[in-house]
Amino acid sequence: MSAERTELERRAARHAALADPSRLHIVDLLSLGDLSPSELQTRLGMPSNLLAHHLNTLAAAGLLTRGRSEADRRRSYVRLTPGALDGLVPGAAGRARRVVFVCTANSARSQLAAALWRRASEIPVASAGTRPAGHVHPGAVAAAKRH
Repeated sequence: MSAERTELERRAARHAALADPSRLHIVDLLSLGDLSPSELQTRLGMPSNLLAHHLNTLAAAGLLTRGRSEADRRRSYVRLTPGALDGLVPGAAGRARRVVFVCTANSARSQLAAALWRRASEIPVASAGTRPAGHVHPGAVAAAKRH
């Protein structure tokens, strides 16, 4: 079997897992951050056994992982697998030649977004503002240093 065919089958499995409205809703919620199963159950209004079925289906397709809290390791969380949604549309990745983050003053948000982008991608990035400030806000500099 060719590598192209194998990748096509992996994409098809992810699309099949996402075809159910409940599973798509779960992925939408997880795209905003990690959630515990009980948080998902509350937001979806779904019994725990049905939620477990959907989570197992998404995990089998490689779309999500489970882990323990970093604080006390007692509570479990569900998160999207890094890159889980990459490659669902053929040829969509890597087309951008440059990325620009824009905020009002270009003194905090766009600067931080550009810094995070540089860590995650080789695609060139710039930041801009609709009414640029004369300097980067000291709070943004402090936040960047902390992280």
